[in-house]
Amino acid sequence: MDTPHGTQIVLHLYRVAWWACAGEDVVNCDVYAVDCSESVVLIDSGRGGPSFTVLKANLEYWGLWDRLSVCLLTHLHWDHAGGAGQLQSEGLRTWAGRGAAAFGKYEQGREYFDGQVPKIDRVLDDGESFDVGEVRFEVLETPGHTSTCVTYIADIHSVRCAFTGDLVMPNGTIGYSGSFDFDAEKLIDSLRRLSHRQFDALLTGHMLRSSQPEGLWMRDGKAHVLETLKAGLDGNWIIVQQD
Repeated sequence: MDTPHGTQIVLHLYRVAWWACAGEDVVNCDVYAVDCSESVVLIDSGRGGPSFTVLKANLEYWGLWDRLSVCLLTHLHWDHAGGAGQLQSEGLRTWAGRGAAAFGKYEQGREYFDGQVPKIDRVLDDGESFDVGEVRFEVLETPGHTSTCVTYIADIHSVRCAFTGDLVMPNGTIGYSGSFDFDAEKLIDSLRRLSHRQFDALLTGHMLRSSQPEGLWMRDGKAHVLETLKAGLDGNWIIVQQD
């Protein structure tokens, strides 16, 4: 169900922020909310600032804000993790993979966030599973887009969902490849690894409606992983040349 306040994708799963939700000049990711009964989990925080205001209003609209407990970060880019500090100031905990926990050790990582690298309250291991309310999440390290990337897999209302951040984009593309820690070989390995997992829905960080009119991939998600993997193996990705 689409509304100005986001989309109820299936029962207990919502998209509550998206590209340009706070204005055409504000780049934001798709933020998902999982209703785990007693508590609510966010997948990524969004950019923060004006996007945070929109995010909070949308969560309040769906009756989710007061039950927020955890934000799971897929990776450390501004549009996905820039709002983590604002969520933490509201009492949420921020969890992410080991790559994210190590990001602040790099001078380039600190410079990227102007010295304010998001604080990780709990470091998640590759292959780890944990329960939040009635939902079990599994962590899969999927570096390449950045060194900090993880995918979260969970069963939500009988739909097995993979939240992949920016690992996969529409039409076999990979999106931004200019990060200092971008690694095409690791990205191919991560796509290959994910292609061996079972899931129905592929919920990416940017479901751009201009190139994906239906907005969401709720079936045959693995086909999009394989499409992106093939494009990479065939040398068809557009990769920013780094100094």
